Amino acid sequence: MIEVTLNGKTIPLHPPTSLAAAYDVAAATGKNTSRGLYAALGLCWGGKQRLRSKFSDSYNALEYGGQVFDEMLAAGLNAGEITTAAVEALTLLVSVLPSSDEVQAAEGNSEDREGSTTP
Repeated sequence: MIEVTLNGKTIPLHPPTSLAAAYDVAAATGKNTSRGLYAALGLCWGGKQRLRSKFSDSYNALEYGGQVFDEMLAAGLNAGEITTAAVEALTLLVSVLPSSDEVQAAEGNSEDREGSTTP
């Protein structure tokens, strides 16, 4: 388990429960890095106090990231601490995504298949 510190409190981060949401958030970081980071923090949030923002309200990762950031700022958290925690959350989120080799193997497109006629 990964833990981050926000405003002197230790917050656990957990892998996202939805792989689809994790993919959406990872892709969003390519469009707007900051909002993607904050969305990752929201998806991985394990704090005792639940976030009001919900990814499932819109399934829009960039919008969700902005909502998470605004909610944390409104709660008095420091933008630098939020961003540092968000980087840790994105690292955790990306670690659960299958690699391209794992996807290829699962789809049956691996070059290691027995009896493959592909050179």
